[in-house]
Amino acid sequence: PHVCLPGSSLVNGYQPNPCLPRKLVRPMGCYSAGSYCGYNESIFNSNEKETMQFLNDRLACYLEKVRFLEQENADLEYKIQEWYEGQTPYVYTDLNCYYKMIEELQQQISCAKADNARLCLDVDNLKVASDDYAIKYEYEHGLCQSAEADVKSLRRILDDLTLCKADLETELEALTEELLCLRKNHEKEATPLRRQLGDHINVELDAAPSCDLNKVLDEIRYQYETLVDNNQHEVKDWYHTQMEELNKEVISSGEQLQGCQNEIIQLKHTVQALEIDLQTQHNLNTALENTLAETETHYSQQLSELQCLISDVEVQLAELQSDIEHQYGEYKVLLDAKCQLDCEISVYHRLLDVEDCRLPNYPGNPGCTTSISSAVGKQVWSEPIQSPVIPSDCTPSIPAAEPNPIQPCCNPCAPTSLLTPGCALVTQISTQIC
Repeated sequence: PHVCLPGSSLVNGYQPNPCLPRKLVRPMGCYSAGSYCGYNESIFNSNEKETMQFLNDRLACYLEKVRFLEQENADLEYKIQEWYEGQTPYVYTDLNCYYKMIEELQQQISCAKADNARLCLDVDNLKVASDDYAIKYEYEHGLCQSAEADVKSLRRILDDLTLCKADLETELEALTEELLCLRKNHEKEATPLRRQLGDHINVELDAAPSCDLNKVLDEIRYQYETLVDNNQHEVKDWYHTQMEELNKEVISSGEQLQGCQNEIIQLKHTVQALEIDLQTQHNLNTALENTLAETETHYSQQLSELQCLISDVEVQLAELQSDIEHQYGEYKVLLDAKCQLDCEISVYHRLLDVEDCRLPNYPGNPGCTTSISSAVGKQVWSEPIQSPVIPSDCTPSIPAAEPNPIQPCCNPCAPTSLLTPGCALVTQISTQIC
């Protein structure tokens, strides 16, 4: 009876043929990262035929595994070819025309957005201008109403002055008529008195000459007339002076009012211009803030996309590093397997040399003899053989930059605890042969 090799390195579903004699099996432990288990140092006995049978079975297992993998590979290639044949051919469609149309539409959209923004700005400016004209109209309407009120008040003042002038003229006429009446009454009263005095009294006095009453009356009349004329002139002068002063005050007040109104109009124009500039600056600030927000949103989206891309690249890099580490482990396993296979091949060569030594015509080396023991441990025969040479290239070609390089596996002088199972096997076989 035989037992099979551990199936950890085989394909799922594949069962190799029996390849290991059961009586040669001893407790064994799998070493890490290996695709098959390593065996203990004392797994083989001194029987070369069983060793040859074991190695032949191992070789048959490897060959059968190779044939099985080739068959599986051929089946997979056939399935892949059938799948590709069953797929419909992909027809490449030229999308450049659509890309051009999309670019043209995007340009049209950008132009429309710019025109819309310009129209919105024009509408805002027109609204501001209309508000300005409304304010101007209200201001001019207020000025017109105030001017009309001033004209009405001046007309009332002019009417009052006209009435005062008419009253004064009426008083002047009344005083003139009264003066004429007084003169007439005086003439009427003086005439009979003169007659009476002239007719009845004839007094001759040897005295100083008396004053002429007519002359006195004429003087009195002249004085009164002079006084009346002076009063009239004074009243006229006072009236004209008051009218001139009033006209001057009206003119100066009108000039001051006009200057103040002009200054107010200029200040209002300045305020309106400043308000228009302020509104324009507000609109420009709003447009710039919107542009800044759009730019920040666009760049934040690009930043998030780049961050996602960086995250994906980091994930891919981590996966690639894990794949590299996994492949490096498999590479070390394959190097160990290669080393063990080289050692087994060297064992094959030595065993073939041993078989050649058993031939009667083989020129042996008298320095070394091999003995075949029977089941009870007696020596049947012995003959000189050539000492086996341990191959010097039985070391895995691990790069020198690795931190834990694999130690040479075929040093027969190394301690048993430091050797790998394959190297221990080769060392034991070499020791038994020698």
